[in-house]
Amino acid sequence: NIGGLDHIKKYFRDVLESIRAGESRLVPMGVTLMGPPGTGKTAMVEALAKEAGFSFVKSGNIRSMWVGESEVRMEKFLNGLLSLAPVVVMNDEADLAEAGRDASKGDSGVSERIMKMWMEFLSDPRIRGQVIVISCTNRPDRTDPAVKRSGRNDVRLLMPMPSEKERPAIFGVMFKRHKIPNDLSDFTAFNDATDGLSGADLEKIVLDAYRVARKARKESVGEKELLASLKDFIPSASQKDIDFMTLVGLLECSSHKLLPANVEQLVAKIRDRNLVKDLDKIFEQLVARGIVAGDANSTPAEPTPPSGGADVN
Repeated sequence: NIGGLDHIKKYFRDVLESIRAGESRLVPMGVTLMGPPGTGKTAMVEALAKEAGFSFVKSGNIRSMWVGESEVRMEKFLNGLLSLAPVVVMNDEADLAEAGRDASKGDSGVSERIMKMWMEFLSDPRIRGQVIVISCTNRPDRTDPAVKRSGRNDVRLLMPMPSEKERPAIFGVMFKRHKIPNDLSDFTAFNDATDGLSGADLEKIVLDAYRVARKARKESVGEKELLASLKDFIPSASQKDIDFMTLVGLLECSSHKLLPANVEQLVAKIRDRNLVKDLDKIFEQLVARGIVAGDANSTPAEPTPPSGGADVN
């Protein structure tokens, strides 16, 4: 029920097979899904939990105004996860909850103590294959490097804006998900009009097209209604922000095999738009890490040792 993202779905299917086979050694200690808003991170986690047959927990705010109560709540939360195992835990907006220790907190050390408890839990070998923590973030560069290290977050995956190949599949999924009748058999004709839009954007467009059809007293959506909805739609996120989040996500990826198939095209389009500050510096890091090929006419960047995170400042 998720359109596109075939390489990520294949990876999670392999994880599911390892769980079912009892091979906990092949199950990651943690996974981080990165990318711009609306690319399907939440839907992917929910689908994984459902296919695994696991309980699903979405972490919330455990802080309290009373001294010491936040730490007590955190301990109860962690013990609760162990008692629910096997369980999939979604840690949404991880960059806010797991911000770097240099970031200003102003809470008398509460954040640091809670973070210490969380990091100890993430690296506890008892949870491997039992408590699968999946963090979702638009800005992995803001997350504390100690949280992102191997043994706590073994796998970091970019979920970029859907490609030209993926958008037709997403359209089909959205019509099916909302049980909207339509007269359309091929969505590739709408690729040019949807370039740069997220999966959430496409869902909104499908629902708006159905609204247009109902107002016209039609039972199904046709090309006219979908085009009218596309013409009316205005994206919520700026292209500059989307490009930056995509680049940061690429810099944080943990596996060459799990990079998007169209990574070269993604970066080429971002460079053509040239909206991101210090773009040449970021591109040099991508080349140095072997994520993209360097320019044929430029001097290759000197290889740099891994820094444990994206250096984009």
